[in-house]
Amino acid sequence: MLPALVRASALWIIGRNGCMRMSGTQRPGRFTSLARCLVTALTWMVVFAGASVASEPDVAPAAEQKPKPEQKGEQSPATTVPTWKRITIRNAAAQVELSTYRASIARMFLMSQHPVQLPKWRTSQVKVDTKAPLSILDGFDPKADMHSFVEKMGLPTFPSDPTEGAWAVDTSADGAEATFTMTLPAKSLSYRMSYRMDEKKPQVHVRLTVANAGEKDFSVHPQLDAINGVHQDDPIVEAGYQRIVFHAGGPDGKLDYVDFPGTGATGERSGSFDYVGLKSRFFAAWWTPEGVALIAPTTAAATTDNSDKGQADLRSANTPETGTPHTTKIVYRGVATKGTAGDYHQASFDVQWKPANGEDFIIAPGGRLELAWAISVTCMTRSELGQLSEAEKRMEYTDWYYSFFKSLAKLITWTLNLIVHVVQYYGIAVILLTFLIKALLHRFTHKQYESTMKMQKLAPELKYLQEQYKTDKQKLAMKQMELWKKHGVNPLGGCLPMFIQIPIFIALYQAFSHCADMRGQPFLWVRDLTLPDQIWYLGFHIPIIGTLATINPLPILYIGATVWMSMMQKPPPGGDPQQEQMFKMMRWLPVIFGIIFYNMPAGLVLYFTVQAVLTTIEIKLVKKRLGMT
Repeated sequence: MLPALVRASALWIIGRNGCMRMSGTQRPGRFTSLARCLVTALTWMVVFAGASVASEPDVAPAAEQKPKPEQKGEQSPATTVPTWKRITIRNAAAQVELSTYRASIARMFLMSQHPVQLPKWRTSQVKVDTKAPLSILDGFDPKADMHSFVEKMGLPTFPSDPTEGAWAVDTSADGAEATFTMTLPAKSLSYRMSYRMDEKKPQVHVRLTVANAGEKDFSVHPQLDAINGVHQDDPIVEAGYQRIVFHAGGPDGKLDYVDFPGTGATGERSGSFDYVGLKSRFFAAWWTPEGVALIAPTTAAATTDNSDKGQADLRSANTPETGTPHTTKIVYRGVATKGTAGDYHQASFDVQWKPANGEDFIIAPGGRLELAWAISVTCMTRSELGQLSEAEKRMEYTDWYYSFFKSLAKLITWTLNLIVHVVQYYGIAVILLTFLIKALLHRFTHKQYESTMKMQKLAPELKYLQEQYKTDKQKLAMKQMELWKKHGVNPLGGCLPMFIQIPIFIALYQAFSHCADMRGQPFLWVRDLTLPDQIWYLGFHIPIIGTLATINPLPILYIGATVWMSMMQKPPPGGDPQQEQMFKMMRWLPVIFGIIFYNMPAGLVLYFTVQAVLTTIEIKLVKKRLGMT
């Protein structure tokens, strides 16, 4: 679905153009078209206002929710249920908080990013530490509040039952590795889960080893709860940006994605993947396969000591060069956390492995199964994207229409960041960008306004021709063409500039909606230019639409400025009463667009407010030059 801005921008251009032309060749029948236009705009207003729901005051943000596994140890007496412990490993880019409960990831922090401060009326946000590292992975899904843990193995009582005890853990001296172990003597099975931080990137490499020390085969079908949710600054507002992404085919492969699945909805895909992940508006977390090996007893003992040194260890004399042939199935689902005033949405996915024959893995006595993968997180800022591979960078934009405007959107983002490099503040940079784009489009918009004004100036003569030749349509058309040619007017002169501007509006929406470097940047009273500038919650929902009633100054300023400037423009003399009435109705069209803009990023609304002022000044200058003041 195209964004609200694209449709609103097209309607704004057409509406403004129609308003200025209506005293020309338009006839009374156009009143019906205007009515349809207004009804359509109102429909868009309702749809997009409902889609851009404001933040709920009592729903805790993703960054503030605490994982709950430790609480499991408090549900029964200490004699039967162990106490879960947290272990931290880190590198310069990331910090991973591990738990002895299933040897899982509790939280994963991106050291370069920090929480943003939401409005004060969000009581759950009062104590946010905006200088602390940001947890990209956290306890977002209340039913599965951990990440990277094995859910099912098809084994007798896989060690996930709390009564079987916590996993033992050992960490390296440099704090970059941790190894969890669990032994079940009664079942002759042992488990080993190792975590190793990447040397530079915000990535942790994981390896699970299941060894069979018994005298009979074990049939296993591993399933991993890979990632259960990813951070969103404002979960309700940003739910529409969430995607589940799949990449296959190597560096030159293709990225595919699924829009956020509805609550309770599930889906699955099978195949060979380079990575699978969850992407929110500015952040992403993904799972990368690093190998599967079913190691026979003859080689198992020889390679045991090297089981944590990389993917190469998954290759052995009795397995193919790339490890054991296998298939991977991804099962994804949508979840939602209820709040008293609304819901916020997340998604999660599991990974299931099977050998190439589609059956279960068979671990022979004395053999072992090894699975390796990596969990990575990132922010879509320029510096973080620079650490990713070309295949991983494709996650930055996942809107289908972005492929048509990729170069233009990147050019706008690059220009904005260049201006910021000079002026240091994104708010000022947005204003200067507005001036720059207006200057670049001046030649086209000037011709559009000039053609429109000339049509208005000729309105009395056109009205005279319409009355004189009202019974001879062919003669009327010929006389109109002669009149336009005499005064150098192109009746289609305003169409081309309008179509030129539409791709620019789409690219602007993309740039402002996905500019992660703007995240958390304030301007005047605005705390974050990437979020609506809500300063006061009125304590109720707007009927029908269901949007929270908040005071957002920038859209209100936009409405006030554009309505005032429209009131300053008087209809040209010579028009009929119905056309004058149409002109008065069109003056209030900016109110509709102001409502559409109400829950859009503050930076985008700032751009359009400045752009509206510049457009009015430009129109007045054209009128003055044509003697129409």
